[in-house]
Amino acid sequence: MAQILKHQTSLNEEYERKRINGTPFFKMGFILIAIAIIGVTLVFVSDLSFIISLIIGVILFIMGILGAIIFIIGMLGEWASSKSSFLKGAEGEKIVSDILETYPDNWYIFNDMRIGTAQIDHIVICPKGVYTIETKNYKGTIYGNAEDRYWTQVIESEYVEDRPYKFYNPIEQGKKHSFELSKYLSKYGYKSVIHTIVVFTTKSKLKVFSHKVPVIQTNEIYNYFDKQNYTLSQTDTESIVNCILKSIPEN
Repeated sequence: MAQILKHQTSLNEEYERKRINGTPFFKMGFILIAIAIIGVTLVFVSDLSFIISLIIGVILFIMGILGAIIFIIGMLGEWASSKSSFLKGAEGEKIVSDILETYPDNWYIFNDMRIGTAQIDHIVICPKGVYTIETKNYKGTIYGNAEDRYWTQVIESEYVEDRPYKFYNPIEQGKKHSFELSKYLSKYGYKSVIHTIVVFTTKSKLKVFSHKVPVIQTNEIYNYFDKQNYTLSQTDTESIVNCILKSIPEN
C-alpha cells in the first residue's frame, strides 16, 4: 500500500464551519408539536368552559404550526448542508486518495497540501515521477478547452431546464499548483519535472480538449500511471518526500 503522509482536512473543516446544523430545530419542532398534540388531547377530555377550551386550543394549534415550521427549517438546513460544495469536494478527493493508496509502498501521497500560495489536492511522489492532481467531483457534462479561462458544467434533466455553470479552468489551477511545488523543491536543489493531472469523478461526462495536461476520470487513473516511465531512483524519491514533509506545520 502507498504511504499516505497527509490526509485531507481543510475541506472537512470548512464544511463543519459552514454547516447548517438542523438538529436543534428538529428537537424544538418535535417538542412543540408533541406539546400541542398532548395539550389538545387534554383539553378535549377536560371539563373546561367552551371559551377557555377555545383559547387554549388556538394557542396549542399555533404552537403546533410553529413546531412544524421549525421542524421543516431543520430538514432544509440538513439538506442544504448535504449539498455543500466543500462536502462534495471532500468526497471526490477521498475517492482519488483511496485509489492512490492501492499503489506500492514506495509511492508517497500527500493530500490537501499547502505549498506556497497553492492548495494542492494531491501530490504523488513515486518512481515514475512527481505529480500534482487537481480533483473535481462534478456531475453532468463538462465542456472545456485547455486554452479557455472558464469551463462549463451542464446538468441535463427532463424536469429542469439545463443551466450551464461556469468554473475556472482546472488545467490552469493544476499548472499553477505544479509551478508552486516546483519552485518550492528548487529551493532544496531539486529540478524535477512536475507532472500535472486533472481528475474528474465518474459522475461527469467529459467533452474537453487538452493536448499537454491529461484530463481523466477516476476509472482511468490506473491506466494513466501504467503508461508512465520510471524516472526517479528510490533515493531521489525519498529525498523529495522529506523536502515536502518539511512544509507541513507541526501541531
